[in-house]
Amino acid sequence: MTTLPQTAPIRVARPMQAGSITVHNGGSIGPVGVGGGGFVPPQGGLTAADVLRVVRANLWLILLAVVAGGVGGYFANEYLKQNFPKYRASGLVVVRSPSEMPDPGKEAPRADTTEIALLQETHCQTLMHESLFVQAMQDKDSQIRSTKWYAGFQREKDPMAAMKQDVQTNLRAAPRRGSRLIEVEMTTADPQDSKVILEELVNKHVDKYAQDQRNAEINSLNLLQIDRKSLQTDLDEGVTKQLAEYGRELGNDQVEISANYNGKRMLMERMLQERSDINSKLAGLKSQMQSLDGDLRDGRTPPEVQSRLSSDGRYLSAQQRVDDIGIELDQLRLKLREDNELIVSVKARKAAYQQNVDSIREQLKSEYAETYKATLKNQINAYEANGNVIDQTTTTLSRDLGSLNDKMQQYRILQQKEQRLRDRIATMDENIRRQTQIRLKSSFSQAEWSSRPQKPDAPSFPKLPLTVGVSVMLGLALSLGIAFLRELTDTTVRSPRDIAKVGQLTLLGLIPHENDDPQAAGSRLPLAILDAPNSHIAEQFRQIRTRLQYAHSLDTTRSVLVTSPSAQDGKTMVACNLAASLALNGRRILLVDANFRRPGLHTVFNAANENGFGETLTDLDRMSDCVRPTDVPNLSLMVAGAKPTNPTELLESQFFVDFVERALDEYDHVIFDAGPLLMASETVAMAPRVDGVLTVVRARGNSRGLLQRLRDDLRRVKAEHLGVILNAVRSRNGGYYSRNIKKYYAYQNA
Repeated sequence: MTTLPQTAPIRVARPMQAGSITVHNGGSIGPVGVGGGGFVPPQGGLTAADVLRVVRANLWLILLAVVAGGVGGYFANEYLKQNFPKYRASGLVVVRSPSEMPDPGKEAPRADTTEIALLQETHCQTLMHESLFVQAMQDKDSQIRSTKWYAGFQREKDPMAAMKQDVQTNLRAAPRRGSRLIEVEMTTADPQDSKVILEELVNKHVDKYAQDQRNAEINSLNLLQIDRKSLQTDLDEGVTKQLAEYGRELGNDQVEISANYNGKRMLMERMLQERSDINSKLAGLKSQMQSLDGDLRDGRTPPEVQSRLSSDGRYLSAQQRVDDIGIELDQLRLKLREDNELIVSVKARKAAYQQNVDSIREQLKSEYAETYKATLKNQINAYEANGNVIDQTTTTLSRDLGSLNDKMQQYRILQQKEQRLRDRIATMDENIRRQTQIRLKSSFSQAEWSSRPQKPDAPSFPKLPLTVGVSVMLGLALSLGIAFLRELTDTTVRSPRDIAKVGQLTLLGLIPHENDDPQAAGSRLPLAILDAPNSHIAEQFRQIRTRLQYAHSLDTTRSVLVTSPSAQDGKTMVACNLAASLALNGRRILLVDANFRRPGLHTVFNAANENGFGETLTDLDRMSDCVRPTDVPNLSLMVAGAKPTNPTELLESQFFVDFVERALDEYDHVIFDAGPLLMASETVAMAPRVDGVLTVVRARGNSRGLLQRLRDDLRRVKAEHLGVILNAVRSRNGGYYSRNIKKYYAYQNA
């Protein structure tokens, strides 16, 4: 009967030494790449290098999608061209301002650029308004009715509404800035229809404006003729008859004026001049009176009163006393505080004097104002009396000169009116002649064709470059989307960035795939550091050895367990090369095969799998018999041997602790090649009882979830996790090593 050994305590983790690496918050610090350490990219979105890597990895898909997009675009263009073509007919319309209509004998008018721009916008809106299309369709002879476009809408429930909607969608009129031109376009499925519809609509627009211009000219001519007839009637029946009557009354065209008439006329002119002077003076006096009343009513001092106050001795004397007290007060303020009794008394005295000055001012102001007002009233009364006398004299003279003077004035007025009427009639006759002979026959139009539309030779839609370009861009976008979707949904560990996404793991190194290292070809991969010492793989193991020395001091980390999340990750290869690298460095190494389920070290070293680790666990005295030398200096081997009936219990017992201690008495380091941690309970039992655990992850062979489970399991058993070694990293489809391997061998061969 087998007795189960007692479970041994977990090894106490050694203290952290100077130079070790602590990783926090999902980031990892560790040496990556070739030739030294560096920072692993932080957890987060894709970097530019990742984008480039994804593009390179999926370049075949992208190129295929681009080619397929181009081919698909070509066939799509042909399909659209056959079934849904669009032809665009275009033309140019020139616009002019009505003010630019030529007028013979006058300088050619010029329109303002702002006016032209406004006209362009007006014509564009009119061309695109549905009323123009309605007017064109109301014409029974419209060529639009004979088009395929028109026939295609007759199957609609409301053909007119459908046609109007289509015209508003496909008709375009836009001004060309900096010119008088309007660019008009019409798009239909038939090239001839687009030309016919555009010409018909623009012709209607041009004809409408031309007809409006002719109607305006005719209306203007009719108004001129009516005005001319009215003036001729006024001349013949009004002015000419009155002139004849006054001529008969005055005797002849030259009226004799007597000396008496001249004297009275001169006297009349003098009286009128005097009356004008009196009125001017009265107006000035009344204005002064109103200003005086306004100033007194509003509390202001009139200038005349102020002038007298300024010369009044009594007022000036009182004001001088106030000013003197003010000067005295200012001087005291320079010496004393404001609340001093002397300053307060002087201020009170100044206020009293000021009150006296104000009282004198108001009294004198009232007296002077009344005096000035009385003077103005007397002057006004005197001028009004003189004016009344002059008015009486003027009335008498007016009666004497009235009759003859009125007739003479009327006669002269009628003569001037007759001349004005004849001049206006002559001007109207000239305008009527010019408008009849020139303007009505002019070809001037506010809108006309500058360039008529031609039947389009090629469709405006589809365009092969545009269709192919859009298809290529869609193919490119689709392929990139698929590529990045594959990238985002791929949870395998392929690069340092994937390890960083797991978080709180130290990356110790990257081992390239054996097929990408030309110098490692043909050598024993588990002993590449011995068989191919100049290979890139060997160089990486030497770097891992150095990083272990600085990250986890090898003086305290003497027992190391090499494991992985799953099988076939390369644990044995890493354990052998790591042990050989330490042995070649002068350290005595014992390499132990602790994988009872799938032992592999005996195959690597071509030894028999008997008398090994399994026998030693049950009998430590057999340890020396179970250790074998190898071809590597300083490296000894202990194969797995026979599998015990209770390996997990043995590894959890004091037997295993005693084995490690005895082995470390003879060797500098003991390296265990154990089974996958997530599959073998023996590995879980050993992990907390060694100085450190190394995890080997095969690129593209393990998911981030498995690596996270391994990390968490190590934490739960309180094992010392030294770090992760990413194995079998391919130079293709990842881009991490291709350039570095080339640079490495270029440097070695230089």
